[in-house]
Amino acid sequence: MPSTRTARSRRWPSRPRIERSSWHNKHRPISPRASVKSAIAQVRLSAGEGRILVNERPLDEYFGRETSRMIVNQPFEVTEIQGRFDVTVNVRGGGVSAQASAIRTDLARVAHDRP
Repeated sequence: MPSTRTARSRRWPSRPRIERSSWHNKHRPISPRASVKSAIAQVRLSAGEGRILVNERPLDEYFGRETSRMIVNQPFEVTEIQGRFDVTVNVRGGGVSAQASAIRTDLARVAHDRP
């Protein structure tokens, strides 16, 4: 005897989307993720004096090459918000150049989303 259930009735019902409060969206540190090659970076941006910490080390100490430091700072120069935010970055995998590019990509996303 064939089943009378349709394919649609076998699916789980979708959950309602929970909207966050406007205060939460305004004051939370933004932290998406970006990856370049096998490097994965997660950036947290908060109001501050412009300090950049990469894996709990200052940017100049973590990236020895000026080119890598320049790549990381590019989103700030484009959006003209240099020195207004503190940045904390966790990055892993890949080489030095891929890590710098992953940080740049994630910083660009975060700087674009920040009001």
